[in-house]
Amino acid sequence: MTLAEARAHVAEAFDGRPSGVFIDSANYGIPPTATVRALERALEGWQAGAADWLEWDTAGEACRAHFARLCHASPETVALMPAVSVGTGLVAASLPEGSTVLTAEDDFTSVLFPFLAAAERRSVSVREAPPGRLADAVDGSTTLVAASWVHSATGATVDVGDLVAACRAQGARLLLDVTQGLGVVPFDVGDVDYVVCAAYKFLLCPRGVAFLRVAPDAAASVAPLVSGWRSADDPYGRFYGGPLTLAPTAARHDVSLAWHAWYGAERSLGMLAGLPEDVRQALACEPARRLAAALEQPPPTASIVSLAVRDSPELRRDLARHDIRLSMRGGRARASFHVYNRDADADIAASVLRPHLDPRGGAS
Repeated sequence: MTLAEARAHVAEAFDGRPSGVFIDSANYGIPPTATVRALERALEGWQAGAADWLEWDTAGEACRAHFARLCHASPETVALMPAVSVGTGLVAASLPEGSTVLTAEDDFTSVLFPFLAAAERRSVSVREAPPGRLADAVDGSTTLVAASWVHSATGATVDVGDLVAACRAQGARLLLDVTQGLGVVPFDVGDVDYVVCAAYKFLLCPRGVAFLRVAPDAAASVAPLVSGWRSADDPYGRFYGGPLTLAPTAARHDVSLAWHAWYGAERSLGMLAGLPEDVRQALACEPARRLAAALEQPPPTASIVSLAVRDSPELRRDLARHDIRLSMRGGRARASFHVYNRDADADIAASVLRPHLDPRGGAS
């Protein structure tokens, strides 16, 4: 698939959406038209009482396969979650007593809070290090390193290879939240022990869809603490009574699905998985690099550009006048691009943001 063919395919899949200059996919992604149509059909069937809930529920299996393809994993290692914090919480709750967790400074709270909660209630300790020096901070006392692959505010990316090597050298495990990169930046789970991902951002899914991937050699380290009927070895065949008979795969951690969200998610994930990953990266990251270059900022490592700006009523007025949608994080403008963005989006954003840049800051 050439880049021109991919652009045409994406334009058709999104039916000309989003409108305006939407560069806020790190906040939420825009769904393909097929996703919206699937949600509408599901809601109509629900209202009519004519739908088959199994059709909604089994869409989760297709989602599992699509996610596994996107991160080069086996579907048998992927569990279906409602949110990142649930997957992270499972890992945190399964830590042995006396564990030490190394986290990145100012990381997203859904990565950090489950481990801080474990530290409050059990003999688990948490320490922090700058994101760029996480690998150097891994030592013999480290049980687990937990961090965001791409930081949601700054777009800074940790070096996965360095982290894996440092963890292996010290006998530590590694958890990465790939929410802010997977779908636009190629990622291979490789030797990462645990991967968590919320799908409503760069995977363009309805909210309520998330994943936990557990490496085969780490499977025994995660307790099935949220197991329910869907975690069973025969989820559609037995609903009552013991004994405990869980799936032999990571599906033992599956939760009951928010049906309509997962039914729509299958279309979003299928669309993304059908695009070659280098094409996805080019479509999303080239406009991000174009914006950074136009504003004389360092090139981003993912599709998020973080800019120091003077946050003022004038800035917000100019953004609204040009129908530019982005996020403000800590006094910085965060522009985040996806496959539906074009070079023109970057050019318009650059012209509007340029007068508001804070010369005392820079890009992250």
